[in-house]
Amino acid sequence: MNFETNILPAIYGCGLHYGRAVDGRSFIVGSRPVLRIGPELGSMHAAIVMPVAHDVIVQFGHTSFEGHGRDLTDPVVRQTNETIWSQSSSIAGTSRAQIESLARLALQKARKENARRREEHQKPPPR
Repeated sequence: MNFETNILPAIYGCGLHYGRAVDGRSFIVGSRPVLRIGPELGSMHAAIVMPVAHDVIVQFGHTSFEGHGRDLTDPVVRQTNETIWSQSSSIAGTSRAQIESLARLALQKARKENARRREEHQKPPPR
């Protein structure tokens, strides 16, 4: 990979943006708080996202944020927290209820995945 022809144009085409959780929502922080969104570096969807406070997130990359900042509502905050939860080995949040809610969701997803795998394993082999 040629650094100057592949990586630098992607970096130069990026910007730094921030989002703020609203309506009392807050982000968690995790042992791996950086998210990579998109299929590859340099795509219009690739970004590095990291919570820097319980209610502020910064994003470096090509972004759908309009202007420099954006208020983020529950679905965006929730999805960000779920992604941080799934890739981190330890997390911290602003409340016990927030962490318990994420734990319940993770447990539900794990149960669904286990049921899917059991069902798939029990299917008779094709003839």
